Amino acid sequence: MNWERAKSLIILFLIMLNAFLAFLLLAGRESYRITQQQEDNILTVLRNNKITMSAEMLTSYAPMAQIGMRRAAYPTDVLVKAFFKNSAVNISGGNGETLFQNGTASLSIQDNYITFTATDGGLTPPIADLTVKSAVADCDAFVNTMGDRFRQFIFDYASPVEGGFQLEYREKYKNRLIYSDFIVFTVTGKGIVSAEGMFDEVEGYVGNSREICSPDEALLTFMRRMKNTLGDKEIEIVYMDMVYYQPEVSAPENSELKAVPCYRIYVKDSHLPYLIDAYQNLVV
Repeated sequence: MNWERAKSLIILFLIMLNAFLAFLLLAGRESYRITQQQEDNILTVLRNNKITMSAEMLTSYAPMAQIGMRRAAYPTDVLVKAFFKNSAVNISGGNGETLFQNGTASLSIQDNYITFTATDGGLTPPIADLTVKSAVADCDAFVNTMGDRFRQFIFDYASPVEGGFQLEYREKYKNRLIYSDFIVFTVTGKGIVSAEGMFDEVEGYVGNSREICSPDEALLTFMRRMKNTLGDKEIEIVYMDMVYYQPEVSAPENSELKAVPCYRIYVKDSHLPYLIDAYQNLVV
């Protein structure tokens, strides 16, 4: 057999194989997109049930794996240094709580939950012109002082509260936020006056990617929940995205946990979102 001809046939075969694989890849991607007709249909159904959507609707989705988490002891020394700088603290405790205090400032660590209050301010400098932007800049600067454990915590969501804003920071893994790993700051003109949160150690993706429900299916589930709980009240969806969520709050230390993908839906005038388990298409 002519060797040059054989090489040509092999090269041609590889080109055709690559083209076929590329076609399969694109076809697979296309199969995980909702069509314009599907988008129009779900928006019509929502409107007929007094739900409007000012948010951009998710139109693509794909199989997703779980994220492995581990319940670990909090880095107490890092937290005390971050919240009290180099100030001396009084330490007390009982019933599973450890309490650190200095003047009117206190940090409580109990049952995998941290709570910090500083009624006189002082955690960060006063803010003369308080806006969401200046509050975020204040919290960003503080998070940067909290050490490597918190490098992946980024600003997520802001809500107005009396005298200021509540800013939610969440841990980011790869390109997804972990909703259950959070620190929530309250910022007033005095600066950061309180913080609370909980978080687990991220160990990476585990298991195979699994099929998830489509965005329009998740919106139908959301609509049914709204009809069951709020009846004919008018609702506006202001934000929708995909996050991970780990539901175990009281797991013992060193427990191996798993976070699952969830659609997250915010409605107008509420700072708490609805989470829909994307594997089961159920509100969590």
